[in-house]
Amino acid sequence: MVRLITHNLLACNARNCSAPTNFPLRFEQVQRVEIKEAELNKEFIKGFLRKLEFKALFDASRALGDAALPESFPPEYLENPDEISDEVYEALHHALFEVLDSPLQI
Repeated sequence: MVRLITHNLLACNARNCSAPTNFPLRFEQVQRVEIKEAELNKEFIKGFLRKLEFKALFDASRALGDAALPESFPPEYLENPDEISDEVYEALHHALFEVLDSPLQI
């Protein structure tokens, strides 16, 4: 079982993996997706934004059948995270912490 926050940080480091195919890892043969509620922590998400690969998160959430994230994440959000709406924070939180692939096959 893996949360998408973890998936967003993983890359293949096997000898036969190299950029650009080593990240993001693709979900294949998804058998079951779980939604587990977690408490929203906007301050944590604000701190994580610079590490976040939004396109990888967006693609992974769509691969798991979740459509909560907006299709784009404007770069100005990184400069001023206080401009991000509560709805976007809730969507980021949901995708990062509440959507889980179980069992994991990547």
